[in-house]
Amino acid sequence: MVTPCVFYGLKEGLNTIKVKKTNIEYSESSKKVWVDSGSVMPVSFDVLPSSGNSADIDSIEYDGYYFTINGHLPEYELLKVVAVGSANSFITFYEDGKYLSHNIHAYSDKELNDIRPREYRFGKILVESDPDGAEIYVDGYDTGYSTPYAIDGLSDGAHYIEVSKPGYIRGGEEILLTPDEVEYDAKLKIDLESYIYGSLEVTSNPSGAKIYLYNRDTGKTTPYTFRYMDIGGITVKVVGEESTETVEDVIINPLETTLCHVDLD
Repeated sequence: MVTPCVFYGLKEGLNTIKVKKTNIEYSESSKKVWVDSGSVMPVSFDVLPSSGNSADIDSIEYDGYYFTINGHLPEYELLKVVAVGSANSFITFYEDGKYLSHNIHAYSDKELNDIRPREYRFGKILVESDPDGAEIYVDGYDTGYSTPYAIDGLSDGAHYIEVSKPGYIRGGEEILLTPDEVEYDAKLKIDLESYIYGSLEVTSNPSGAKIYLYNRDTGKTTPYTFRYMDIGGITVKVVGEESTETVEDVIINPLETTLCHVDLD
């Protein structure tokens, strides 16, 4: 596979993505990316310089709390040394419907950041998308609401707002919130980019077999229909209790459901 490419069948959770190209040196050739179920998570690699540093996050007052970095999952627990994408970054604690943002620094490797409570000012942001009905995430946390919707409880400071809708590439934007006595402290509209997709229905006899795509266990068993898949060829492996079948070059056609059936008897 070469970029750009959409991979399907990844388990929900933390995944490692690596890229390599002859005579090209990336600032980060490997990234850990949190994948949500039913979402297309964009990952980009570039040749721009990176700080390459890590930050040591600690706090007595927030002991036992979890936080995200630069608005992205996974969560980390204090005390933690974490890699950051730039010398100036931010972390977010989520507590009782509040998103508490704190700036962190990594001008030197493993620079200590002692996080302490401050006088937060809270604001509200109106999140819209085209099309409507996209799930809203704040700093990696699922708000449980869909666009258009006004999300409150955001502290002053940096936040990353994302929206996700099946059939569209996930979109997001970092904002710097400065709460004031107005109806909305910020308004954000994110245009989602659709992609041509198809569906894959995998069945077997007998049913209940594990399904592998891209040589990875999807966590699903037959029968199962994978939706919003990238078009083109794919190899499907079905693992039963007593036998395994691999079907190569299963073609996913645009806006169609491709059937892949294997007999494991």
